[in-house]
Amino acid sequence: MEKFFELMRSHLELQDCWHLEQLDLQDHRHQEKMRALSALVEKSSAGSAATIGVNSTATPNFSAFDATSELWQDYLPRFSTFLKAHDVPKSRKRQVFLLNQTATVYKVLANLAAQISPPRRVNDLTMEEIEAFMTDQFDANRFVIRERFKFWSEMKRRLGETIQELAARICQDVRTCDFPSITDLLDEALRTRFICSVSNEAVLKALFKVKSDELTFAWAIQIAMETEEAARVAKETVFGTKSELLHKVGRSRKLPGKSTSKDTERHKIPVCYRCGKKGHLSEDCRFKNAVCNFCK
Repeated sequence: MEKFFELMRSHLELQDCWHLEQLDLQDHRHQEKMRALSALVEKSSAGSAATIGVNSTATPNFSAFDATSELWQDYLPRFSTFLKAHDVPKSRKRQVFLLNQTATVYKVLANLAAQISPPRRVNDLTMEEIEAFMTDQFDANRFVIRERFKFWSEMKRRLGETIQELAARICQDVRTCDFPSITDLLDEALRTRFICSVSNEAVLKALFKVKSDELTFAWAIQIAMETEEAARVAKETVFGTKSELLHKVGRSRKLPGKSTSKDTERHKIPVCYRCGKKGHLSEDCRFKNAVCNFCK
């Protein structure tokens, strides 16, 4: 009996050891599964963050260029700062710029790209080429005559505008006038006063096309005279002179089937075109072979 109990005791001890080993093995496997799951979660989170970062820089939002409210030389530095802040790579700068522009600006760039030899698509332009095109089209310094005309003729205080706001607007508008380049102050004053007083759209368009360093007061007068004379000749060519126009307007219209007493009398009594007298025809006039004392 004692041997039987010893055998039973040994068997129970072995069984307990086996259970403990199984528990340790299960615990080890559970820990390995948890570590693998944690690594997978961290990898997935890192991938999602990277994807969010890529998407956030793929289509950034930036205000479109508006030539009526901002100068191009002010817009370009702001846009460059925006690109640096979002870590936009150089290869994607042009796409970001084009995506954030209006349809008008996009069409202007597309037309300019098509005029290159050989023609190109707007999406094939580099950022440097886009900046050059935009500068050529929207740089206000190219039209100094126009900018100075606007500065002197259109600068008025707006309703409700404070003194500080007016001064700030004057300082903003003077940037495009290039006043430091003026060498002849008297000629500049005369030319500017003349342009502001001419009050002719065709003349202003002709003057605005001339470079500031080439347009003198005398040449401005010559351009204005030639432009107005060309407009007058063209108008007379199309509509006739003033006297001809008045003659056409003053000529009375005759209704068909009706005639005045003067018409009836003129048809009854012939008038000679040689001497101007009535009662005979020109071929019967006694001055038929005479020589005119005026024209010989």
